[in-house]
Amino acid sequence: MGRTGATGAIFALAGVLAAGCGGHTAAERSPLIASGGVAAGGAGVGGIGHTTTAEYRPNSTFGLAFVVENRSSKPVTVVGLSSGDDRGTRFAQLVGASVAAYVPPDCDGHSCPAPDLGLGPPPYGPLPPLAALNIPAHRRATVQLHVRWVPCTVAPPETNDTENATLLVDYRSEGRVLTQHLQTGSARLDVSSSGACSAPGSS
Repeated sequence: MGRTGATGAIFALAGVLAAGCGGHTAAERSPLIASGGVAAGGAGVGGIGHTTTAEYRPNSTFGLAFVVENRSSKPVTVVGLSSGDDRGTRFAQLVGASVAAYVPPDCDGHSCPAPDLGLGPPPYGPLPPLAALNIPAHRRATVQLHVRWVPCTVAPPETNDTENATLLVDYRSEGRVLTQHLQTGSARLDVSSSGACSAPGSS
């Protein structure tokens, strides 16, 4: 996926910053972790819960939403979200990202259905610049991603691939701005593209 904007500059880092330059030390644990299932909607992507399926649909869009938890004992402020995919050729390009405080469903003591996590209906186009969000210690937030399937002319030659396995999260904690690779858990996509670009009119 490609990168998307955030308030201020997003730091184009391939990994965590080196210690001594404002980054993690070897003993420091990344604070954010994916927690729970994923809500998915749009072209080629389906499933709500702990599994997600993806079928490549050239030039169409889809959306994903999932929960992250701040597992540290300190608050963190998310200031940027971008793709952690390290290859230039992908099936999908990230076109928008947002983060918001997680609001657990209120089911009045009854068993709750799977939450929609605020994903909303399609189309899943570009989003406004990401607004920084403070996540208190041991609290959660909802991450929403809007993604566009690329045209056949720039899609990779593989018929199966993995998308959205990691995100780069820029966050501020105790006066430092750091970056972590966030494993997206259930929001990871195993993409099938068999025959998607062989049909008449595909591009």
